[in-house]
Amino acid sequence: MKTLTRCVAAVALTLPLAACGGGGAESDATPVTLVVPGPSCLNLYPLRTGIAEGIFEDVGIDLTVQVVQGSPGVLQALVSGKGDIGLPAPQPVVAAQANGADVSLFANVYARGSFRIIALDSGAGDLDDLRGKVIGVEASDGGETAYLHATMAGAGMTAGKDYEVKVVGDGGSAVAGFERSDIDAYAASNGAAATIRAAGVDTVDLSPPPSDSGFGNGLAAKNSWLDENRDTAEAVGRAFRQAAAYASDDVDAVLDACRETSPQEVEDRAYAEALLAAAAESMTPIDDDAWGSWRESGITTFLAETERQLGLAPGTVTPDGVFRTDLLEAINR
Repeated sequence: MKTLTRCVAAVALTLPLAACGGGGAESDATPVTLVVPGPSCLNLYPLRTGIAEGIFEDVGIDLTVQVVQGSPGVLQALVSGKGDIGLPAPQPVVAAQANGADVSLFANVYARGSFRIIALDSGAGDLDDLRGKVIGVEASDGGETAYLHATMAGAGMTAGKDYEVKVVGDGGSAVAGFERSDIDAYAASNGAAATIRAAGVDTVDLSPPPSDSGFGNGLAAKNSWLDENRDTAEAVGRAFRQAAAYASDDVDAVLDACRETSPQEVEDRAYAEALLAAAAESMTPIDDDAWGSWRESGITTFLAETERQLGLAPGTVTPDGVFRTDLLEAINR
């Protein structure tokens, strides 16, 4: 496999999108714009490694990556036609569908979930120990916040009554929040959790086992686009799966790819390997599940809880509407 395209993506909050380039103008490959919710290379290592190693090129895809702020930004780009495929968290997809957006997930990239609930390693042993505590989040409308509410509800607790939610910002800000005792726990993306650990904050992971709850960021697109570009969507999913497998056997290939796109992430190899390990664990299918799949036994519970948290009437969205599974067989060939 040859290196064809590499890009550097930077997020500027004053700009709606930050783009990085795909291949040259003369190419038989199909151009695809993929929108991601943040600039981290390691947190999306199959994407960056797949570009650097020519894996997307091998399946006929000329990939351009656009970086936006969070899942809402991803969905806005898809709905407006500024992106073809995105990587949003599922809770914002539910909210978008409830507001009339014709966007569905078609592959579950983070099979074990994208988020964790971490607390200071000072006696907290389970979620019940967070009763009456302050739990930090990055943003009030972020996927981590929806995950926090759903997980705590599963443990019999309600925000505002049994625990307080405090918006503190990203992982670096959470470190300061822990140090100032502003927060007792933090609902973190896998990458943020690794950042906090790398900063020397001793934490314990209170998240429940993934089992049926592996609803993390996944590949999504407008249904009209999927219906017209099914082969292209399947090729992107297949390349993502192949790149994840390739990267799992070659850590140096991942670090080399990230050195080109996000050099600050790999300056400290120990930190980079910790972040990569966290991302790899969250992307590993549960048991013998097929890559990209969701567990049907958990979908009904997930949607019911998400609708409740969003204040939606039961049945506002449907399992088949949010989670399209009809492309997975081809993706896994």
